[in-house]
Amino acid sequence: MFRLLMTYFLGKKYSKYLTNNKQNIQKITQSSPLAATLVEKVFKLLFFWRFLIILWYIFVGGVILGFVYLLITLILKFMS
Repeated sequence: MFRLLMTYFLGKKYSKYLTNNKQNIQKITQSSPLAATLVEKVFKLLFFWRFLIILWYIFVGGVILGFVYLLITLILKFMS
């Protein structure tokens, strides 16, 4: 499950690195609570930025489709 989530949010290249170092991350987080909170914050930021990028692509796609629709309607209006 962890590997699937990392593959989705970070891509294959980085998910391999993270899942191979999962034991190292667990050792670090068990040794100090500060490192545990830092690792959690980094993962939350990665998820957040991936989510924002997806929203940005949806927004840009909508704007482009809007302009295409506007162009087509204007062309059809002037042709008739």
